[in-house]
Amino acid sequence: MSQPKTGLGPREAEFLTTFASEGRRVFTVQEAQPFWGEAEYASNTLGRLEAGGWIRRLERGTYVIVPLEAGPEHARSENALVIAAHLLRPSAIAYCSALHYWQMTEHLPNAVYVQSTSRKHQRAKEILGISYRFVTVVASKFFGLSERSVGRQTLTVTDREKTLVDAADRPDLCRGIALLGHALRTTWSDLDHGKLEEYLYRWPTGSPLKRIGYMVESMNLPLVDREERLDRWRSSLSSGIVDLDPGRPAEGQITTRWGLRLNVGETWITGARPARLQAACPAESDPRTLTRTTADEEERLVAELERLGIRYLSRRTSYQAPGVRPPEQLLADLVRQPHARVRSAVIALLLLNPRYAQAVPAALQRVSGRERLTLRSLYEAAFLLQQEHAERLGPLLGERWDWLPDLVSVDLGLPPGGNPRERLEVLDRELRRRTRVNANWMGTYEAVVEKLIRQLKT
Repeated sequence: MSQPKTGLGPREAEFLTTFASEGRRVFTVQEAQPFWGEAEYASNTLGRLEAGGWIRRLERGTYVIVPLEAGPEHARSENALVIAAHLLRPSAIAYCSALHYWQMTEHLPNAVYVQSTSRKHQRAKEILGISYRFVTVVASKFFGLSERSVGRQTLTVTDREKTLVDAADRPDLCRGIALLGHALRTTWSDLDHGKLEEYLYRWPTGSPLKRIGYMVESMNLPLVDREERLDRWRSSLSSGIVDLDPGRPAEGQITTRWGLRLNVGETWITGARPARLQAACPAESDPRTLTRTTADEEERLVAELERLGIRYLSRRTSYQAPGVRPPEQLLADLVRQPHARVRSAVIALLLLNPRYAQAVPAALQRVSGRERLTLRSLYEAAFLLQQEHAERLGPLLGERWDWLPDLVSVDLGLPPGGNPRERLEVLDRELRRRTRVNANWMGTYEAVVEKLIRQLKT
């Protein structure tokens, strides 16, 4: 079994990237010393890298660089993203990798996508067993960047709004137009719509505005001054017709309203049936495999959550739930859903209705394996977030407020004590270790409580 890798420092990442890109996977201490300077410092650093699982000793004084675990599950790990920053400058994590980083999709990229204005690079490269794909853009398309801290390092990733504009510009680098539609719908309430509009106007070509404008209108996504804004978008369109999905054959009906050829099939592009757009990209599976039954179950669950006071989740229909299933069944069914936005609503459900904590043990008996881990981790997150945000949540909940009991900390192997923030960080690390998925778990949990608080204030 391979040793789990620990985080890299900036110089350590640069060292591994430099040697790996030069083909020096096997090296000696003497060969590494010029990079580090003093012999003792070089030896100590190599010892840390060996202890961290990044290099392996072949014999006294000789080491081999250990590849990052190959395969799509690890292609977007944080260490892979950090290493990308040392391969090319200026650059930013973008396209499908940025969609995954911002949790707009749970689809696992098969490479790390890097955007840059530099032309002095290969289009693709494999470093430490991970595939990197470099995409050159003109300077007018290189903006909307966000600096994010990862351990001791900083990486640059396109921000949420720029990521969507990039996806509309190059759907081929984001698994097609269906993934863009899924991302728009599931994250629409979290976006800065003014910034998105600014980026669309700033873009040097008109294709992103046509595609996003059409999708916003056909999916009936809410906007302030919606009709006026859509009219303004349409009046700003460039001339000519572009394909809605440039990766498909150029055939199909043309809508002059948005300057688009609808070449992807009416089952999901028409405004009358926007649900197919979301169903086109299920989490953790191929976008073509989510069944209508699964989509209907998700819609029923969201409708039931609305009856319980959770209204921040976007809807595809006007369906009204006649009732709510028993608490233990509701909790179990939520963690079975393919989309993270629905699964994570367990946190909101527990914060808004603390009495549901009583049903958690019974719900755990209804699930197994990864779903059981999901329910335990979501409950623990709700337990810790309630402590951290008690002063904000208490006045908003009033008589509904009640403390959640500590039910699953021991089961998750979390140490007792510590403040909520520190324990959330421990939970984040534990989930990365158990699932071998370097997702931004803390970011997901924080987003839920912020959405709930915003909803309660309105």
